[in-house]
Amino acid sequence: MATTHETRTNIREKGCRFRTEIIGLIATSAVLLTPLFITVSQPDLAVVQMVSVLWVWGDPEYPGVLPGMHILNPSFVWLGVGLASMRFVFVYQLFLCYTGHISIKRTVVAGLFSDIPALVMSLLMRGFLPYSFLLVPSPFPLLLGLILLIVAPPRSDQVRIEQIDEFV
Repeated sequence: MATTHETRTNIREKGCRFRTEIIGLIATSAVLLTPLFITVSQPDLAVVQMVSVLWVWGDPEYPGVLPGMHILNPSFVWLGVGLASMRFVFVYQLFLCYTGHISIKRTVVAGLFSDIPALVMSLLMRGFLPYSFLLVPSPFPLLLGLILLIVAPPRSDQVRIEQIDEFV
């Protein structure tokens, strides 16, 4: 029969695993549902178009954009999955941080690197868009990940973090 200490330890481990799964679900939802890019018209700074992994929205008043809301548009899904792949790496790093395999510092660095493909794409598209449009990458998953790390920090009693960081 299990002792009281063993029972408390099992409950604590199950609670931490559930917390890690919830944080992973929130971060994955942020990658899939928040916009990768926001296209802004330069003179009046109006939002013209937003592109996500799963959806695209365009303002019908502006020519040259796909007007209306489109869910699972094949051309934008492939673009979104390609550009969001590094954001999924950040979600995995966030999961590893909450399980105690890597440090918070490495998770934040991975989050910063996760927005590089969208930033490069926005700089490359600058020459192809009409002069009145500006393509802005949106860092929503990075900001959400940082907020999660601040509000619900990983457990600090993981000894493996220091051991792994010493060797790597």
